[in-house]
Amino acid sequence: MLRKGGALFLSVPSVFLRENDRECWRFLPEGLRYLLREFETVHVIPEGNSLTGFFRTCNVFLASFLRPRILAPLWQCTLVPLLNVAGCAVERIAGDNDQFTVNYSVWARK
Repeated sequence: MLRKGGALFLSVPSVFLRENDRECWRFLPEGLRYLLREFETVHVIPEGNSLTGFFRTCNVFLASFLRPRILAPLWQCTLVPLLNVAGCAVERIAGDNDQFTVNYSVWARK
């Protein structure tokens, strides 16, 4: 979180499917708007769409279970970038679908 003057910049993880758009109990768009309701302007921006979220989640999942650990550097230098590039390449297919985005950025101003 970065606070500058009357503005607030925040980034929150969100690796769960939304059950509905009015959900306020997780750090999802409506919950973030509710938490920051004292601010005059609040912009919640998904960092990628659902396909990007899928590829990022695959990276995290596979990296956390990779055994033996000696293979981790090889994984990080080969398949992680490959999955990231694949995610960027197919991002256009999902369009604006952000049901499974893995992160939100928030900009708020008092």
